[in-house]
Amino acid sequence: QFAPARMRLTARYRQRLAGAPHLALLTTDPRDVVVPHIFPVRILDDKKHHVVDALQARGIPTGMHYKPNHLLTYYGGGAQSLPVTEMLGSQLTTLPLHPGMTDADVDLVCDALLEALR
Repeated sequence: QFAPARMRLTARYRQRLAGAPHLALLTTDPRDVVVPHIFPVRILDDKKHHVVDALQARGIPTGMHYKPNHLLTYYGGGAQSLPVTEMLGSQLTTLPLHPGMTDADVDLVCDALLEALR
């Protein structure tokens, strides 16, 4: 029952954030029907901490949902170095996404994010 709302909100995020500087959106195969449970983005050019702090200051939470596997204790806790994976992991954050959000909520997050990316 939450799938249509999550898909609509994700589409709005993608529309609002397309082409934003210092930001990369993750892509999926358009033929796949994906119901996202989070909305991860890559914040480029060493701007992640600034952006996360700016969003937090406006009451907008962000998250880090998935640490690179090789850094987890179960997989060796970083015994192996994977620099590209670590770099990508350091750029990831997730934006709010839950079915109770409105388009106005997504717009508020996008406006704050775009301002912080300038």
